[in-house]
Amino acid sequence: MSSSLSNRPRQAGSPQWLAFSLGALLSLVATELLLRPVFREQTMNEAGYEIFTPGTTSRGFLEGFALSRWTAHGARGSGVPTNGVAPIMIVGDSFVEARQVEDAELISARLQETLCSNSIPNGVISLGHSGDSMAEYVRDAPLVQGWFQPTWTVVVLDRGDFSEAMDPARSAHFVQEGASGGELVLKTRPPHRAMAGRLGALYYGLLNHSSLCKLAWIRTHALLKWWKTEPPLFNASTHATAPKGGEPPPRPPTGAQLQALKNAYHGRLTILYRSPDCAPGARACQEPLDLQVEQEARALGISFVSLADSYPAALARGEMPTGFPNTAPFVGHWNRVGHRIAAEAVAPELIRLHKEHGLF
Repeated sequence: MSSSLSNRPRQAGSPQWLAFSLGALLSLVATELLLRPVFREQTMNEAGYEIFTPGTTSRGFLEGFALSRWTAHGARGSGVPTNGVAPIMIVGDSFVEARQVEDAELISARLQETLCSNSIPNGVISLGHSGDSMAEYVRDAPLVQGWFQPTWTVVVLDRGDFSEAMDPARSAHFVQEGASGGELVLKTRPPHRAMAGRLGALYYGLLNHSSLCKLAWIRTHALLKWWKTEPPLFNASTHATAPKGGEPPPRPPTGAQLQALKNAYHGRLTILYRSPDCAPGARACQEPLDLQVEQEARALGISFVSLADSYPAALARGEMPTGFPNTAPFVGHWNRVGHRIAAEAVAPELIRLHKEHGLF
């Protein structure tokens, strides 16, 4: 009897497809709920520029557990000051975007406290975009200056920005025409950041309302970036010449890049230069390229502040400028100590400029 029942042909309309569909739907819903705390920030298109939607918040989990808040035009923290005094703007990459620390711990918040205590009423804005480098800062200068009308700009740089700015794979990069010493030209591929029109509405609608779609886009973008930079499996059809053994890569034209940066911000800027190799046991904080950048910046009349001395002093006090409870020490972005150290380093220079030249 049982044998005849087990061998009976399966009837049409079996619920197995329904069970599979329901299981897949529940899996997607569960994944969406798990991703929401991490990938819930919203972005929008403003003048062809992709920014975080004003009012959006994001809780970090990869480095620290900070809550980030964005305001007008993608600025972090308190946003555009309302006291009628032109602000000071801090421009940089993910170190200025700073999704690893709370708003009150940002370099801009720390710097504003110091300036206010010295009777300088200018507010300070953090405007950082992860992955940006020197070429993006030059390209975006007219746009962000139009947004915030800053009286002074602090640009956060490190030695990697100069070589990245020469990378032709980036949406904005420099090209040196002719031989070494030729004119430096900025190349861009518009629209450089954000989608517009109906496609943009669909794009931002999916990304802003589904954390799963946002993560899928991030991973797909990372895969495409890796694919573009991956060397070919077979070199028979390529004509690239291998670099000579032991020959160092050519140095980027740092002086010309600094001149372009100075022109973009009309000379009203201070460079805050990071020194990434300052962990205990690491090589010296300053390399020949760092010293060259400082010399060229000062020769061009650019206000310049280096953290090469601030980091070792902090380490001597037992302070750690990078690293978080859920990461390795001395790795990654500035923590709250790093932001405080950076603000303490640049504040005296801005106070000096204010007292000697009345710039603010």
